Amino acid sequence: MAAAQAVLDLEAEIVKWAADTEEDAGGVEQARELMRLLIARLGELAQTAARRSAGLPALVEPLVELRAELRGKGCYDVADALREAMARGGVSVEDTPTGPRWSVLS
Repeated sequence: MAAAQAVLDLEAEIVKWAADTEEDAGGVEQARELMRLLIARLGELAQTAARRSAGLPALVEPLVELRAELRGKGCYDVADALREAMARGGVSVEDTPTGPRWSVLS
């Protein structure tokens, strides 16, 4: 995750800065406190994303079933439009020999 790497990079810079500073007047501690706040915010964002994705199957699975019904009735244009709309929303639908399979686009 890019955000986690950015926090790790920031921590490395703080360590280098602290080693180069003879008198920091609290600057190193301020930088570390800011980093702790960033880590806490990153955790909050991860929890929010997890809560959102937890409800995703209840939304996506009926749409995938509807798309399968449309395909079964020969309404390929509408089924393809539904798949494209889902892709714009971040969900990929793949047709397999055992039926449709969906995943979250990264």
